[in-house]
Amino acid sequence: MESIEIELQPQAIRLLYTAVCDAIQHWPGSPARPAQEQIDLHAMKSVLFAMMLELQFEEQ
Repeated sequence: MESIEIELQPQAIRLLYTAVCDAIQHWPGSPARPAQEQIDLHAMKSVLFAMMLELQFEEQ
């Protein structure tokens, strides 16, 4: 699997986290969307949450 590195401002990370949480909450389920999508959304949510925690740690 390839990876891409990007730089994000703190507010962009928070916005993405909110968007992913919203996507999880309103996920229509399978078969309307692939089941893997829900797994990927939860993984992305975890990564973004970790990034927000890191930001909080760095702000202190």
